[in-house]
Amino acid sequence: MIHFDQHLRHLFLGQSYADFLSPGRFSAPWYQLWLSTKDNKEKKPLISENNGWVEARDLFSLRLEHDNAQYDILWWREVSGRWNSVNIAPGDYDSYVSDLFSHEPAWLRIWTGRNDGDGLKGSLVDVGHIYGPDAAPGWIKTEDLRKLKTDVSRLDHNEIWVKPAGGEWQSADIDFIYPVDFSSLQQINIMEHSYADLLDFKPFASEWYRIYTGDEHGAVPVQTGLANGWIQAGELAELTLSAEHSSHDTLWWKPQNGKWQSVSIGPQDTGLSFARLFTHAPGWVRIWTGNRSDDELTGSFVDTGHLYDHGEPGWILLSDLKLIEVDADRLDHDLVRIKPADGEWKERDVAFTADQLQPQLEAGFTGSELFHAGQEFSLELEVSESTGAEIENLAVHFRIAGLIDKVVEAGDPRWSGLDGNTRTIVFEDLLIQEPGIYNVQAQAFADNAQEAEFSQDITIAAQEFSGRREVSIEHISAGRVGSEIEVQAWASHLGRNGQAVFTLHQGDFSHSETIPLQWEQPISKPLSFTFNDTSSLNPGPVNMTVSLSDSGRSFSASQDFALYQHEEEFNWQWADVEQQPYDLIGHMLVRLEDSDKTSMGTGFLISPRHVMTNAHVLSSNSWESDLSELKAAEFYLGRQGATASQEQEDNLYQAVQAHMQRYKWDDHWPDTDMAIITLDREVDQNDGQGHFQWFWTSADDEERDLRGKEVTWSGYPARGVHQGEDDGEGLYFQWSSQGEVDSYRIGHPDYGAQSGGFKLAPDMYGSRGASGSPVFFQEDSGDYYFAGVYAGSGSSKAPLVSALDKAAYNWALSIVQKDGYFLEKELLEDMSSGPSPVQLDSLNQGEQHRENTEVDLMGVHEEPGGLPDSCFV
Repeated sequence: MIHFDQHLRHLFLGQSYADFLSPGRFSAPWYQLWLSTKDNKEKKPLISENNGWVEARDLFSLRLEHDNAQYDILWWREVSGRWNSVNIAPGDYDSYVSDLFSHEPAWLRIWTGRNDGDGLKGSLVDVGHIYGPDAAPGWIKTEDLRKLKTDVSRLDHNEIWVKPAGGEWQSADIDFIYPVDFSSLQQINIMEHSYADLLDFKPFASEWYRIYTGDEHGAVPVQTGLANGWIQAGELAELTLSAEHSSHDTLWWKPQNGKWQSVSIGPQDTGLSFARLFTHAPGWVRIWTGNRSDDELTGSFVDTGHLYDHGEPGWILLSDLKLIEVDADRLDHDLVRIKPADGEWKERDVAFTADQLQPQLEAGFTGSELFHAGQEFSLELEVSESTGAEIENLAVHFRIAGLIDKVVEAGDPRWSGLDGNTRTIVFEDLLIQEPGIYNVQAQAFADNAQEAEFSQDITIAAQEFSGRREVSIEHISAGRVGSEIEVQAWASHLGRNGQAVFTLHQGDFSHSETIPLQWEQPISKPLSFTFNDTSSLNPGPVNMTVSLSDSGRSFSASQDFALYQHEEEFNWQWADVEQQPYDLIGHMLVRLEDSDKTSMGTGFLISPRHVMTNAHVLSSNSWESDLSELKAAEFYLGRQGATASQEQEDNLYQAVQAHMQRYKWDDHWPDTDMAIITLDREVDQNDGQGHFQWFWTSADDEERDLRGKEVTWSGYPARGVHQGEDDGEGLYFQWSSQGEVDSYRIGHPDYGAQSGGFKLAPDMYGSRGASGSPVFFQEDSGDYYFAGVYAGSGSSKAPLVSALDKAAYNWALSIVQKDGYFLEKELLEDMSSGPSPVQLDSLNQGEQHRENTEVDLMGVHEEPGGLPDSCFV
């Protein structure tokens, strides 16, 4: 669990998040505890109640009793987690269980935002400065928490949410404050400083405060040594809440010339300083600069009109101070006055200077460095000047040795004009006929500035060329053993009569084919090769390597793929789970009560935490279920070349809840043969599309009619499919099939009868295990949309799909919206979406519950590794 400092009501700018929160020793609310001997012949739950489940808070009072001395191992796991173990010795008996193991989260995810009553708005904290620009937002190691500081982007936030890895989100109220006062800076150089450099930040905007404590019956002034509860802000840190106020529940306070405000207090706050009980930091300040002469002030408010349209000059949010610079019009001013919101005017004598009047120039090219021989191109040069100085007679000398030599002065129309302190000139209609590498030089100079020189190499290629030698494998088309294997690669080559070598590897088998590269110039272009005879290969994993050689150097790319074998000839292709959208699809393993077998199927992400599949995948009965027999469901995202129980790079997700569209789907099948599982945690897809987009389909709507459209299903067909082995256990790969939608099938009259399912082209037939696969297509935007779930085949082996019609769309959307996803989407129309769900404790109670369509799996008890089923009841 995460512990928040309930006494700390605010975090200052730059303060560490570690000051407000700390992870507890146990990150889960419940744990299951078992004991066993080393040989695993004797085992039992540590406590007999609830099969060994105990709340985390009770671990600190639960002892390991001496009557358990025959056991050697303590097993433990959190809800929906894996079993862990620790050896116990005689000296551990009579110890508290909390002293024998801990489960502190290694990672936390932190989010802050604002709740104004209209919902939460905010963002995950930025950890890029700790782990680099590619780090997942919000995730931070517990040990690095003190490195994470508050920043100005969170000034208006009032809530903080924290989620330990494998745990649940927890929240607390918090204020992020940015107090203000003058810094010690006595001189502002307008070339170097902004108004933010002029300020220091304090917790209280006013010099004086009045403080009372009380309850609903009244309030009394705090004894501050002055009348009526008045106290200077600087003394608030020394004054503490005494025991005589312990019966009061409210602290009232007001700044001088301000309004009364209040904060709740309790006995736990006794002994805390008033500086910790409340704060009064301004969100806005007003800034004025000018001169004082004979007690008269002359000057003006700073201009903030380009930031706000409130019409009140001088007012600026503290978080925006860096956005206003000191301008040259204030060089003769010697006084700055600042007024915090709800505070008093403060002033400071400050000298405005500009001791670097000579402008500085910098130059550099922007845009591409790669162009084509014989084709016109352009180069952009940016020239930057220092702030507050006026450049006189700016000009640029541009040349490419032996080809181009030009001088462009500031009056030339090719200048884009001044953008802030940057000018851009575009050199157009440049043309070089011969490929090669050319050096481009530029000099920027002015009458009152030191010149800036810049040079850069550009590559003129015969065709599109990346500028360096490299090769990558873009696509491998492979399927049945004996069929063709096509490889598509991309190569960048200097054009020195090299060669490309395509090699297949499998075990001791290796076969290579060589292609000469008779390219005379630097070039990047596609390469492809087809292996026609693959009969020497076996079903299972295969490695493809593409190597290029050039001037005695070689470079290569390698990728694993797979082949399958089946007595039938399918139209299947190996699916690369490193590419979209195949990385959104996973292998389903389902365990049912009263069965030692594990059934398999496919599922796919329809939200960051919801997976769609077929209802019959979750059932022991092909045509109906009330989910009472469902024991557990596991989702292995992007499984590729693994055994049934093998996890790959944390791709295992447990189902914590299951839903079906309808408890019975035998009539008008495949309509309503749909199910959704809720995962134990979100799937964090850092790159690309995080889940399939939704496309509801209808035969009665021309824009929604899919007949004749090319679609794909992709999943894990397994029955009768040989895909290789690992120590005698079968391997599983993802396979896809592509073709057209043939026709629609009439659905159930209460569930969108016009388009409850559709039939695919005959050669898109799959085998068992493909059930639950997404049927999808790609839009011009690049996004992938699913329109249904591959459900199996009829008596004619025609591949059939449970369609995402209006009823299915509404049913699915209502489920994901309950968990806070896609709240911006609306139901299509008011239509039936199936029976009402019930909870787990209502199952197995008789015929009246035959229409249960939801079950909570959080209470499922699985055995730890090495412990047999017989030890559980």
